[in-house]
Amino acid sequence: MYAVQSSKKDSVGVRLALGETQIVMAIRQFLLDNGVVLDSFSNVSVFMTVLHCLTDFIYARVKNCFL
Repeated sequence: MYAVQSSKKDSVGVRLALGETQIVMAIRQFLLDNGVVLDSFSNVSVFMTVLHCLTDFIYARVKNCFL
């Protein structure tokens, strides 16, 4: 795993971005260690199908909250 370092003189935005990068790298490594094939998500049509399903689900949940 890569070490992402920041110094006190970096701006809050820079430190936040570095922290997000570190979290993403840790999650990626966790998924790889547990047998998840990340190349499966490289296929755009599969990604768009999953994204469509997620947005439909989220929209339905939010819509029901306001009814």
